[in-house]
Amino acid sequence: MRFQDLRDVLTAGQDLRTWSVLVAVFGDLAPAKGDALSGTALREILRMIGIRPEALRVALHRLRKDDWIESERIGRQSTHRLSAKGRRETARATPLIYATGPRAERTFLYLSPPGRNGIGFAVAPQLALGCERVVPPDVIACAPPQMPDWITALVCPPDLLDATADLSARFSELLINLSRRSQALTAVERAALRVLAVQGWRRVVLKLPALSDDAFPPDWRGAACREGLAAILSSVPRPDIAEIEADARRS
Repeated sequence: MRFQDLRDVLTAGQDLRTWSVLVAVFGDLAPAKGDALSGTALREILRMIGIRPEALRVALHRLRKDDWIESERIGRQSTHRLSAKGRRETARATPLIYATGPRAERTFLYLSPPGRNGIGFAVAPQLALGCERVVPPDVIACAPPQMPDWITALVCPPDLLDATADLSARFSELLINLSRRSQALTAVERAALRVLAVQGWRRVVLKLPALSDDAFPPDWRGAACREGLAAILSSVPRPDIAEIEADARRS
């Protein structure tokens, strides 16, 4: 099975925004302060994903303008790294993206008195959801045995519900195809495949409230996506930056 076939499982019919893919590239492959990727490495990773060099240049310009990355030119080669802001934002999102289990055991329903600022994820006036057991004394917290449908629909609207179903199916298909592939992936191929998987889940999970699994609709497939991503990342180990750079120079 060709790498392109593996890639297409994750990309077919998807709108890939280059700047967002780059955020996933740095977040997965070069998140630390001293980490940097050359322009050559970035071009090769994005070429494997199916993104043209022109789109990469535009995305790099945008991320520099937004103070997300820093670039440095040494001779004829450019290197790129996360800025301090980029590292902070990456560190904040990492626990959500790479979590291998639910965010908490239970979600509580909070009832606040009139006039109090809302706490947690608001579902109605004075009514919110959250996972904190300790709340102010004037707030009532309860853990219902099952969340009403109208609340779970607010937590995860239909578009995100469909997105988790689609992504779960893609992850399952990719894992099956990976098990059938006999040839080892190169460092750049591993990097590209990891980025696509991370980006797929990142686009969903960062739009969801920080609640436990019981707050979501019964047909929500987020937990399956979470497990699928963990299995993919285990099957496709993260290459070292040095491996990526050497592989990119050979291409």
